[in-house]
Amino acid sequence: MTSFSAAASGGAAARSRRIVALDVARGIALLAMFVYHLSFDLSFYGFVPWNAGRDLGFVIFARTIAGSFLAISGVSLVLMTQRGLKPRVFLRRLLVLVAAAALVTIVTAFVLPDAMIRFGILHAIALTSVLALPFLRAPIPVVLLAAVAVVAAPHVLASPIFNGIGWVWLGLSTVTRSSMDYVPILPWFAPVLVGIAAARLALARGLVERIAAWRPRWRLPRAVAFLGRHTLPIYLIHQPIFIGIIELALMLGVTPPQQIADFQSACRLTCETAGAAAATCTAYCKCTADGIGDAGLWRAYAERRAGPVEQGKVDGISEMCRRKTVPPQDSSALDGISP
Repeated sequence: MTSFSAAASGGAAARSRRIVALDVARGIALLAMFVYHLSFDLSFYGFVPWNAGRDLGFVIFARTIAGSFLAISGVSLVLMTQRGLKPRVFLRRLLVLVAAAALVTIVTAFVLPDAMIRFGILHAIALTSVLALPFLRAPIPVVLLAAVAVVAAPHVLASPIFNGIGWVWLGLSTVTRSSMDYVPILPWFAPVLVGIAAARLALARGLVERIAAWRPRWRLPRAVAFLGRHTLPIYLIHQPIFIGIIELALMLGVTPPQQIADFQSACRLTCETAGAAAATCTAYCKCTADGIGDAGLWRAYAERRAGPVEQGKVDGISEMCRRKTVPPQDSSALDGISP
């Protein structure tokens, strides 16, 4: 079994020994990741009022999801090596993860150069799979103490010495790097170690056999288990699908509501600061926003890439709304103001 996929679990024989409950747990984590990433994408494009990248609730949600995947990775490592480490199976699993992680880095370097993923969840799972090997047989108290040390390390050992890009995997930098996904070893090795300790305790108490005997009778858990068995390929394609759907909606002329709200708020502030009445500013800004939307200019305007032709149309809409909504006594206050 793998943390992200059944691709390296050892063929048909291994698949027949799969623990369905673990697949369900992995599938639930994957569904939670769908919710977070879709929320992030919608907020990034201005379709919703929240900021999924910064709001505390979403930050906690995202970290819980990452921790869940890493803990499941630790559990999987214990189960796949309980009868001894099989080098070919382990290396195949590792190579699949490394290749997938490299693909993510390469793609994001081209698509999101300012927030590329240098060391994300896949990179972390790949490296911690190797780092975890000594802990698969170490005393459980040692494993748990190591987890505590890993969590504490960034707070104690962080130093400018580790600010170089070559140390990005470690997590001891004193600078914050912009990245769509950043899961450094410190402190994120800790959930893997906790997963290892939990799985070994479960094996020692005979809980694994009982959990392995469970088979879902309802379609929903079976469907979730299916997702859990194919987590890696689904992980790799889900964001391109989400972003593709959003981009298609934008191409078809759908205007993100939050984008409109932000425009009107900034417009009213500028208008009222210039001395116009609040009611006048509200009417003027709504008229301008509606006009930009009707002309299909929202995307070019919001992305600051409106050329002379598009900007001329926006200026024309602004002037038309000014004549339509601004009374003479407020007209002079708006001289020189343009969206």
